[in-house]
Amino acid sequence: MDNKREQGGFTLGELILVFAFVGLLAAVLFPFIRHTLAKTDKVLCANNIREIGRSLYIYAREHEGNFPPTLNTLYDEKYLSDVKLLDCPANRNTGDLEYPDYIYTGGLNVNDASRKELLKDRKRNHPDRGRNILYLNGDIYWKP
Repeated sequence: MDNKREQGGFTLGELILVFAFVGLLAAVLFPFIRHTLAKTDKVLCANNIREIGRSLYIYAREHEGNFPPTLNTLYDEKYLSDVKLLDCPANRNTGDLEYPDYIYTGGLNVNDASRKELLKDRKRNHPDRGRNILYLNGDIYWKP
């Protein structure tokens, strides 16, 4: 009788088979995980844009329909409470008041054409995939 086999250890062949199976499973699942994370970042950016948009519309309602000249005005006048909203989670660089991750079109009025872009992602936020755009009518769309 083989005394080593009775102790319940794994053979080298069994270990290689388990590692090969785990590696194959990881290789198959990795694209799905990456795709899911990209979609999550896209949705989180859209939520940031939605919150900034709400602040913009509150500001405009209190200023005769005029939107602020800059996003800094929103923060300075306490319409925007958290600077983290200016940071798109999909972008590795941190957006802030000096260089937000979103492009704002200042100087608009609520009575302007409804299909004008009010706020949108910078191209670097979602490279080669597209961007979220907030239009003046309040709609947010993903534009590839």
